[in-house]
Amino acid sequence: MSAFDRRSLLLGGATLLGGGALISACPKEPEQGTSTDAGAGDADGEGQMGLDDVLPTLVAICERLLPSDESGPGAKEAGIDSYLRKALADPRMKAIKSMTQRGAVWVARAAKAEHGKWFVELDDATKDAIITRLVKGEVKPKGFTPVAFVRILLALTLEAFLGDPRHGGNKDQVGWTFIGGINWAGRQGGSTP
Repeated sequence: MSAFDRRSLLLGGATLLGGGALISACPKEPEQGTSTDAGAGDADGEGQMGLDDVLPTLVAICERLLPSDESGPGAKEAGIDSYLRKALADPRMKAIKSMTQRGAVWVARAAKAEHGKWFVELDDATKDAIITRLVKGEVKPKGFTPVAFVRILLALTLEAFLGDPRHGGNKDQVGWTFIGGINWAGRQGGSTP
């Protein structure tokens, strides 16, 4: 997986959003005292870093799942950072927030240990290699399931790209424009760009 194919992502990844994929992919909360492989560091009482600390890593992963390229806009243009901040602040997303925080801490620390740089500082090919290892289950971190972590980030990325802008993503309706010029601004209860 040297590059993520945008068309395959949009078509194949959309199935992740159906049937409660986000909730069913979440593991149970780890037992008290369980932490990530990377250690506690600047972690809170549950062995996690705060959302502000991990958001750059989450954004960088999402930007690799749906990159900006010659084919069109990606997660960055859709405003993935503001979408993640808003979505993960929702109390109903507590389990997902916990998993994404644990996953981001592991990814950031694994990148630092293996490459001497934080994940956000790596080149795209090296970022893709780390994500690929997670997808293929080649790593066994404690506190989260790697494949579920990537699937959840993929679902959140697609929501940010294709969802209603009032939820914090799809900035300037970039996703709707990309898939065919949909403009739902005039619908009842709809948002405006």
